[in-house]
Amino acid sequence: MASYFNTAADWLRSYAGDGWHVVLFLPALAYILFARCDKRLKRFLAAYTVLFLFLYFCPVTAKIIMEYCIGEEVYWRMLWLLPIPFVIAFAGTLLFRHFRKKAAQILCLTALVLVIAFTGRSMYFGEDSRYTLASNWNKIPTEMYSVCQIILEDGDPSAVKKAVVPEEMVSYVRQYTAQIELVFGRRGNLGKRAQRVYEEMTSPDPDLEALTVNARKLSVDYLVYVYTEERYQKLLELGWEEIAAVGNYRVYRDARTG
Repeated sequence: MASYFNTAADWLRSYAGDGWHVVLFLPALAYILFARCDKRLKRFLAAYTVLFLFLYFCPVTAKIIMEYCIGEEVYWRMLWLLPIPFVIAFAGTLLFRHFRKKAAQILCLTALVLVIAFTGRSMYFGEDSRYTLASNWNKIPTEMYSVCQIILEDGDPSAVKKAVVPEEMVSYVRQYTAQIELVFGRRGNLGKRAQRVYEEMTSPDPDLEALTVNARKLSVDYLVYVYTEERYQKLLELGWEEIAAVGNYRVYRDARTG
């Protein structure tokens, strides 16, 4: 059972990373408990935090949650339930309100901003950052945005288009528009034929003939695939025509229905 406690502790360290906001949470909570504010709120925050930490670190509950609820690989998502931003912000607000003079409030606010800035870490900076600034108003990667626009503008711009796209693109297409109907969501599902399409799209060695047959049975109009010369030639032979190249992706239209 100790392994579950160690896993929970490892995820907490990974969740905290190089920042100190998780560390700031405890003194911020302590300040709220001793400050003048609603006693019911104090009791709630204290009880909630203690209960959460018990459930998070207790090997028995950790095992149940990891094995039967969300899985060990995403156990760190439990930490989203810890109200770290709220507690730090509320403690800062109470501290700010403690001062009456404008000069003191300005100094307090400046200090709070500096503390948050220097104890945190921007998600956009650093060699190991997984995030980049969005280059369009829709807040999705440029390649995904371009692919969606190409499909939408091909043929009748007002028509609903049915498409098969790589799994990594699914959530972005759904976020961008409901006018492109997808055959499968993340991790497949949606029936036998859709599941077969999903399996071929995620296979390192796809059967493009099976993919095409099942896609046509599902009335798919467009196919988006990562480019390789072999795959490109095979899809052309099977009746797909390339209508655009976007980065490492190729957008195809079914020539038999287009």
